[in-house]
Amino acid sequence: MYDDPRHTAIAARRRATARAAVIARAEARRAELFLMASGGVIVILLGLALSLRLIGP
Repeated sequence: MYDDPRHTAIAARRRATARAAVIARAEARRAELFLMASGGVIVILLGLALSLRLIGP
């Protein structure tokens, strides 16, 4: 039963799909963390510029 080529092909396809889903989730998380970090840097720089009166009144 497990030596059936169709079964091994289906199992290989299922493993490849699961692996692709894990990689896609990891990449999405990495992109999300990058956006959060860059947003944080922008907020810090804006706060510093405001406190040094580089911008604003």
